[in-house]
Amino acid sequence: MIDDPASPVPPRRLNELSQLASRLAERVLSEQDADQSIPEGHIHALLDAAILLDKYEAEMPAALSQIVDQVDDASRESDDGASGLAWLLRPFQGTKEA
Repeated sequence: MIDDPASPVPPRRLNELSQLASRLAERVLSEQDADQSIPEGHIHALLDAAILLDKYEAEMPAALSQIVDQVDDASRESDDGASGLAWLLRPFQGTKEA
């Protein structure tokens, strides 16, 4: 993690971001395992957190890394140019059976 006094984000804030992202990522993975739908906003927040943690060279929580990997895999599977958000969120869409 960058520990530069000129850095716009203090390390304690990055630790807080990491902890919050970890909790949300674990919740999203649990909901995914239970075939529940996941709010798009949760995925957006997690991806934003991953970008910030990476930018400031902070360690990414394991659950967040798992979600980033799933989104990355989904984007690679897109061979017809359908790389929009709906396609990226496909692994997180709950399937409800009637």
